[in-house]
Amino acid sequence: LSHVHNGTRIDIQLLDQYDSRFQSELIGYRFGRYLIIRFDEFVIPQSMNCTGLIAVCRFLIEDSLGECFAFKSEIVNTLRRPDKLLFMAFPREIHRRPLRATKRQSLKIPASISLRST
Repeated sequence: LSHVHNGTRIDIQLLDQYDSRFQSELIGYRFGRYLIIRFDEFVIPQSMNCTGLIAVCRFLIEDSLGECFAFKSEIVNTLRRPDKLLFMAFPREIHRRPLRATKRQSLKIPASISLRST
């Protein structure tokens, strides 16, 4: 996770009875201990206790190959003040899959535009 930056969008799927799925944002992590993820108020009702639930997390890194990463993790705590935060156990295993078979090539094509007045 060292090349994943704060603010990275993460798709979270809770393995609950509804298979709830929502977008969230990586706030930070402590290597080997936990991840901190911000979520929007409406995606997890106030009455729902997420502690102990397992979640599948997926995110993209758009570089020359483009890669999709995924892992399973347990939610160890939820905070609602001062922001909506999930604390998740640091993943033991992270799966990686390239999105492209070959490296993306940079291309520059000169162009010009001319406007006609009517």
